[in-house]
Amino acid sequence: MDDINRSISEYVKNGKYYKDARAWYLNTFILPISEKYYLFVLTVFYIILMLIAGYYYSNTKPADPTVDYVLFSEDISKTYSVIVPPTSDDTLPPQTRLTQYVLGKYITIRESYDIHNLDNQLEFVRNTTDARDFLVYQNSVSINNPTSPQMIYQDLYNKTIDVHKINILKNLNVDNSQKAIVYFQSNLTNLTTNEIKTQYFVATIDFKIDNIQNLMEKDSSKMNFLVLNYNLQTIERN
Repeated sequence: MDDINRSISEYVKNGKYYKDARAWYLNTFILPISEKYYLFVLTVFYIILMLIAGYYYSNTKPADPTVDYVLFSEDISKTYSVIVPPTSDDTLPPQTRLTQYVLGKYITIRESYDIHNLDNQLEFVRNTTDARDFLVYQNSVSINNPTSPQMIYQDLYNKTIDVHKINILKNLNVDNSQKAIVYFQSNLTNLTTNEIKTQYFVATIDFKIDNIQNLMEKDSSKMNFLVLNYNLQTIERN
């Protein structure tokens, strides 16, 4: 016991006790707080850094341009039947002939039926039709609609289109859109019997199309075309 007391007394006298006590106090109470503090500061720093980076990215990223109407797709249209030339009058202005061609192609693709081409057909109409009118078209061809072509014709019929006449009205609408009257016939072929049923229609179309002169001046190969409103009626053959 005396040896223990002497050892403690010497431990206190040489100052080692105070050094060990101080080290214990630092390790137990001070250092853990400091580590937590540094960790907290580091976390806050990274959060602030990420917020700054996000703000910088959102303000420097170029905004997607607003497109008034969409690009007419030539590639998809090549999968469909050829249009009967709407006119042979070479005296018509180039803009009129171009517009007639594009409208004829639109009618041909929208009104035809081939069960193997339905996806391309839907995508084409989506890309060249105003959203409101496209919803009407989409509902008319949906498999949820019992009167849709897919439910009626299935894989038993094909339908091709022959465009006969396209009248483009002279006056522009308030929104600079144009109006056209298109006369065409549909040829519904029974793939089992090869019987063909022919019907005649007139479509009234409000649309927008780029001016060919402006495209030439800009040296641009892209042409914008958009159908704004589409109305179809059955007519009797004269």
